Amino acid sequence: MEVRVSGLHDIDAWDGFARDNGASVFHSHSWGDVIEHTFNYKRIYLLAEEESKVEGILPLFYLKKIFTPKRLVSLPVSDLGGPVGTPNAVSELIESAQQLMVDLSCEFIELKGPIIEKDYFVGEKYSTFLLDVPDSEDDLLKVIGKKNRNLVRKAIKNGVKIEQCTDLSDVAFFWDVYAETMKQLGTPPYPKSFYENILKFMVKGGRASILLAKKEDVVLGGAIFLRFGETMYYLAGVTPHRNQNLSPNNLLVYTGLKIAQKSGLKTFDFGRTRREGVFNFKKSWGGTPKELPYYYKALNPDKKVSSSKITSLAPLWRKLIPLPASKILGPPLRAHFGF
Repeated sequence: MEVRVSGLHDIDAWDGFARDNGASVFHSHSWGDVIEHTFNYKRIYLLAEEESKVEGILPLFYLKKIFTPKRLVSLPVSDLGGPVGTPNAVSELIESAQQLMVDLSCEFIELKGPIIEKDYFVGEKYSTFLLDVPDSEDDLLKVIGKKNRNLVRKAIKNGVKIEQCTDLSDVAFFWDVYAETMKQLGTPPYPKSFYENILKFMVKGGRASILLAKKEDVVLGGAIFLRFGETMYYLAGVTPHRNQNLSPNNLLVYTGLKIAQKSGLKTFDFGRTRREGVFNFKKSWGGTPKELPYYYKALNPDKKVSSSKITSLAPLWRKLIPLPASKILGPPLRAHFGF
């Protein structure tokens, strides 16, 4: 078994292996392009081969920032990551990653996916909900439940319409409602370039949809859906408090589900969430819950690993940072933390 760093000539083989072996959209090369071009993290994608046949993959990024420890993450700014492949390949990939941790003097490795290694410990715990996508729209309306059906109809009755983002000006509208929503949640926003790169590397290749909910010419909210294999991923849904009475989020999610149904996809993944906030909103759509544990291994086993999340800043950010300042200060701060 040989483990090496993959190159541009490996893209088709990498993505083909990912699709055929149940990997997520976050394992795809196009998603790696989004991360690399937005945050300038160093990409180190490890490929395991046996007699020139791909047996496993492990996408990694090396994060070296001022305010946080040096680390290897699979994957930053993503719900999922970790190695995918045969048991032997996964073992070899993890061993190679651990050697990289030593060579780069990283404090720890973070893997966002199931691994079988006794010396890794579970840190962050998230959940998602997986919904089997019905074959027809009538069945879809039954699956989502009475409350969501009524709220979807309410949004339509109130004149809410959904439009696809097709250019940078559309993305700018999305980012404005996104940044306002993040401010209300107490979270620094990702840079606008993150969503511009989703448009560039994924929407234009048919691998994503960025949607806007509008009433007349006013943007109420937005949502992003990613596609890979037979799965649709709900990456983000944003609506500022002032617009929530029109239920644009419900119509946005329903539209994403319809796109999945019409595209013949089998699974709708509602994306990571803690047991708070939007947890109950995602749960209400009828999916099956699934845990998303994140695993860590420290270079120094006696040193406590910090995943360096900035949830403690939420009250300060929500109450004291004005929205214009949040748009300026938030993106570089968020990049330092890599989540």
